[in-house]
Amino acid sequence: MPPKMNIGIGYEQVTWWRKLAGKVATVFCILFFIAAGDAIISQTRQPLNLIEIIPGASENFNFTLKDKVESLDELSYQNSSEILRTTLESVHKGFWLGGYMCRGVLSVNHSAVPGDYSINIFLKKKKTLMYEFKVRIYQDADDYRRHAKSFIFRHAGISPWLTMLICPFFALTAGVGIFYLSRRRTYLQVLSGQSEIYKASRKDDGYYEICFELGKPHGIAVGMRVDVYNDDNIAIGKAEVTEVSEKDSTAKIAAEYVRPGYMVSKS
Repeated sequence: MPPKMNIGIGYEQVTWWRKLAGKVATVFCILFFIAAGDAIISQTRQPLNLIEIIPGASENFNFTLKDKVESLDELSYQNSSEILRTTLESVHKGFWLGGYMCRGVLSVNHSAVPGDYSINIFLKKKKTLMYEFKVRIYQDADDYRRHAKSFIFRHAGISPWLTMLICPFFALTAGVGIFYLSRRRTYLQVLSGQSEIYKASRKDDGYYEICFELGKPHGIAVGMRVDVYNDDNIAIGKAEVTEVSEKDSTAKIAAEYVRPGYMVSKS
C-alpha cells in the first residue's frame, strides 16, 4: 500500500478550521441572497397604504402629496376610530423622485380591538381626499408575526432587511479567517517541507508538469525528486524538479492524474 504523508496535528487543525470558515462564509452569502429576495418580495406584496400594528404601539408612515403643500396647516385628517391617534409631523420633498411628501406617526390605544380601520388625509382648501390609509390592528406581536408577508420574519421573528445587513459582516469575518488560516496553513506546510500544487498540466509526452511553493531557500534544487500525494494524502509517485526559483519550483511526474490541491513533500 502506498505510504501516507505525515501532515502533523497542527496542520490538520488549521485545515479543519479553514474548511469550516469556508462553509460559514458560503452559508451567510446564500442567506444574504435569500434575505434579499424575501425582503423585495414581501415589500412588493405589501400595499403602500397599509399600516399593520399592534395595540399600544406606534408606527411611522409617509405618503406622497398629489398637490403642492407648503405646510401642515393645509392638511387635515380623520380617523375612523378614537383608538387611533394620528400626528402629522412634517412636509418634505421626496429623496428619489422629488415631489412633496408628508411624514406622520400613528399610535394605537392599548385597549384597541383587532380589526381594520382607516385614516383619511384631506387638503383643507379643496376639501378633497388626498390619501387614505388602511390600518390593520393585530391582537399581539405573535399574531402580527404570523400574518407577516416575509417568510424570514414569519418563522424567525427577524426582519429580512436586518438579516441582509448582518450577513455580509459574518461572511466578511469568515473571509478574513480563511485568509489568516490559509497563510498559517502555508507556513506550516513550508516549515515541514510540504506545499500544495497550485498548477498542474498534462504534457504531450505523458508527464504532468506541476508547480508548487517551495524554492531554493527551502532546500529544493534541480534534479531533486519530491513525493506527490493525492487528496487522501496517499503517495501517487515521485516528481523530478526541473526549475527552481526563490519562491516556487516546477517538476514533472509520470502519473495517471494530478490536479491543483495535491501535495508535494520533500523526500
